[in-house]
Amino acid sequence: MIDGLSQFSKAKSITSVRTPIGSYSTLIFIITLLSISVSGLFSSDDVLYDAPLVFLTSDYTSYFTYIHNILHYLLYGLIVIHILAIMYYQIFKKMKIIERVLDGYSRIEKTNLVSINEKPLIGVLSLLILTFLPVLILIYFN
Repeated sequence: MIDGLSQFSKAKSITSVRTPIGSYSTLIFIITLLSISVSGLFSSDDVLYDAPLVFLTSDYTSYFTYIHNILHYLLYGLIVIHILAIMYYQIFKKMKIIERVLDGYSRIEKTNLVSINEKPLIGVLSLLILTFLPVLILIYFN
């Protein structure tokens, strides 16, 4: 029982950014985006645009359009809450959440910048090759 209470103490350091509330946030984002997509398939603006499947539910098109338009505002709200949460962890809790999200682990040790600057020419050449190679391939095969 004491172990269960230790997770609420401030002394415990968190080494992963994968939390239950983050999972719920991801699920809500996915459900919202899926709902916007599905309702958009059956919506219409009654002037210029009819969705591809509007003919299947012509009696309910106004409901799908209403749901589609309302869910945009829900998505905007979720994005704002997400950015505020990131700012809270980054600024107030000093947890460097943006760096931790990129690889999923905390940054305990400092990055060795000398190893990054050892061979900049190879990096620049790799960038140029990877940038222009697909373009050259497309030009050659067209």
